Amino acid sequence: MWTEIARVARTHRCESLLLGLSDLAQDVHGGAIAGLMGTVRCDVVVLRSPDGWTPDGVERVLVPVGGRGGHDRLRARLLGSLFRAGGRTVRYVRVLALGTAPALVAKARRELERIALDEAPGRSETDVLLHVDPVAAIAVEAAEADLLVLGVQRLAHNARAFGRFTLDVARATPCPILMISRRS
Repeated sequence: MWTEIARVARTHRCESLLLGLSDLAQDVHGGAIAGLMGTVRCDVVVLRSPDGWTPDGVERVLVPVGGRGGHDRLRARLLGSLFRAGGRTVRYVRVLALGTAPALVAKARRELERIALDEAPGRSETDVLLHVDPVAAIAVEAAEADLLVLGVQRLAHNARAFGRFTLDVARATPCPILMISRRS
């Protein structure tokens, strides 16, 4: 099945590939999804959601931003699609360590506001959270969200589909999660 998905994605020169996965832990160490991500030359989006879930019920979207980049084209397209269907809001958050210098917090806040303005103008809010545990901070925020959108960094040679941070967030949050892995 996985080789056929990869073949079809290559044959049709897909820009994005959406996969559903009920258990992220089943494929972390070089399994089928990691192999698929290593062979396709497109963005891979993985959705973890409960049975019967549809994006129609999404009103609040949480987007943690790690600070490694700015505007994400694929995330912006996804959010744009969600916004076309009605009054949704997106909350961009960045978690910094307790005791982070105020100047760095202000810089992070400006970066988040710029990203929000680029991706979801007029429908977003931003917050920089100071916390000892980024996963716990995101889990608290996700408790109020209908959808969590995570960027996933592809590791060298795509050895693993999901890193430890992504898996820890997934374990700590019951809400649906969309994980976006951009092509290398």
